[in-house]
Amino acid sequence: MMLENFDFILLFVLCITTPPTTKGLQCMQCAGVSSPEDCLTKVTCPDQYQCFTDFYVTEQGFLYYDLGCRINQICQVLNGQHLRTQFLEKRQFENIHLCEECCTTDFCNRQGCPENSVTRVNNTLCFNCQDASSPEKCDTVDVCNYDEICIAALVLTELFQERYQLRCEKKHICDRSVGGQFYGQPSRIPPPALGRRQIQFPLTECQYCCDSSFCNNKACVKGTTPPSHFETTSQIIDNNIGTMNILYLAVFAVSGIFTVQTSCPVDWAEYKGECLYFGNSRQRWLDAENHCRKFHAYLVTDDNADKHNFISNVISVLHSLHQNTFWIGANDFAIEGSFRWLETGLPIGNFSAWGSGRPTRNDTNNCLRMFYNGDQYKWEDVSCNDRTTYFICEKPAENTASVTTEKVQIIGK
Repeated sequence: MMLENFDFILLFVLCITTPPTTKGLQCMQCAGVSSPEDCLTKVTCPDQYQCFTDFYVTEQGFLYYDLGCRINQICQVLNGQHLRTQFLEKRQFENIHLCEECCTTDFCNRQGCPENSVTRVNNTLCFNCQDASSPEKCDTVDVCNYDEICIAALVLTELFQERYQLRCEKKHICDRSVGGQFYGQPSRIPPPALGRRQIQFPLTECQYCCDSSFCNNKACVKGTTPPSHFETTSQIIDNNIGTMNILYLAVFAVSGIFTVQTSCPVDWAEYKGECLYFGNSRQRWLDAENHCRKFHAYLVTDDNADKHNFISNVISVLHSLHQNTFWIGANDFAIEGSFRWLETGLPIGNFSAWGSGRPTRNDTNNCLRMFYNGDQYKWEDVSCNDRTTYFICEKPAENTASVTTEKVQIIGK
């Protein structure tokens, strides 16, 4: 958690626009590592998220890093805010955050925070998976030895399934296998020489080597430009096996790939198909609800533990900026003491996050808000006319659909 006595002008302005992205950043993700170079796990961030690095000291005096993804709204507050010396007074039971930074290029949080805080090593990092459906699905990396570079190979298994094998490989093996084609985009290699009576699986359909960190995350295809999707299984088999006598081999390609993507407006955070807006002004409950309606939204429905934790993680940063309470979309206007969600009209169900002594059963406390109880965020019922409370809006994310068609081909005897 950030220091609570941050003393600077409020910078969390949700109307600031950030460039939309069509594909999430690739970031390193670890918690409690002694150096960013020790982090060997990558994650694909959701749209409108950035890579982040937290550098902190524990109450025992140990220095650690956390790396991962963080939504743009928080990064607008944190980015570049290196904590000043006067804030670094050790307080019992709290981590002291020496630096918290966001960045906007793939794997940029491997550089650390600040950049000169650790000694750099120049070893190449490569994605390392032996059974990935595509390079983008590989989430682990490995540190190569001084004589190794990255390799990616598309293979065909004995069940005629395409799989990617990604790893570090000796440079001289890459040199021999790919004819010295290390740089630029992946290129096709000749098909392997196979006997007429026996096929040795897995079949290597294509592969490439490259010598920079995280470079083996591209598809391996014919030509010099990675396509948006693979060739069909039948086409690849036809290219590599040629005239071999395979009795009644029939392989069907997928006739089409239907994809649906969700998106949220700039300055809204996406959570499982919903868009969340964290208001930066204090309003009464009804005014906050009307504010949300202008966005074709409503006050947020906090009806499950995962969603509650997500919201809590966001507003825990705002707590450091003295934004401590947030209206949510429940009230007991209809029946005193029976709180219902504004969005659905349903009563609060199995999940609840009431604070101690709540609800109060006071007939003047008809609206629900989240508040910080010194340890975590809880619910409390208060007067709807309270003017010191911020708010959270919610609306469904927009869906966009696309279809990619493939040629169907059958190989007979």
